[in-house]
This record gives sequence, C-alpha cells and structure tokens, in this order.
Amino acid sequence: AGARIDRSTLIQNYELAEESLQTNYYGARRMVETLIFVLQLSSSPRIVNISSSMEKLESIQNKWIEGILCDAENLIEEKMDEVLKVFLKDFTEGSLASKGWPTFLSAYTVSKAAMNAYTRIL
Repeated sequence: AGARIDRSTLIQNYELAEESLQTNYYGARRMVETLIFVLQLSSSPRIVNISSSMEKLESIQNKWIEGILCDAENLIEEKMDEVLKVFLKDFTEGSLASKGWPTFLSAYTVSKAAMNAYTRIL
C-alpha cells in the first residue's frame, strides 16, 4: 500500500509549479541534450525513464493536451513547450480544473507526463 498524503497540507503556488516543471521536465531534457552525443557512440544506446504512477494521462482530462502528449509520431519539443506554457497560464488563472488539468500535485503530474512523452520522441 502507498503512503497516505494529507492533501490539505500541500500548497501549490506558481513558483513551486514552475520549479517542478524546471526540475522534472526541463532539467531532465537538458541532461539528455547534453549527454546524447555519448549515447550515440554506443552500439546499443538506451535512455531509461523510471517514472511514478502520478504521470498517467488519465489524470489529464483535456483532450487537446492528451492528444499532443500521446502523438509520439508528430510530437516535437516546441509542442511540449506549448503545453507546459498553457499549463502555467491556466495555473496562474486558477483554471486547472475547468481546463482539464489534474488538480492534485498538478505541476508534478504534468511534468512527469511531459517527461514520459519526451522520452518517446527521443
């Protein structure tokens, strides 16, 4: 069984949301971009992404966002950036729930879903 989290003690604000995206998505992306040349020297390069259950796309009810993140054949970094920019805009406006974003640990969930999508396009 997983740990129980007291949702009332979790505080989400814009700064923490942005930090979560910077750490969990952009930080990992920068690391991959920096080290990809080393992988290209290998005869069997692999990137292993170990994620949590929080990143499940079922928690994102917005079909536009889900469509972008699930479309690995047409997904590009610029689309990922657009999705995250829209997330931060909706976060600032207080419209996460009405726009179909997850409301519990929203930035963490979105950053992990974005990282999983990014891993598929590498």
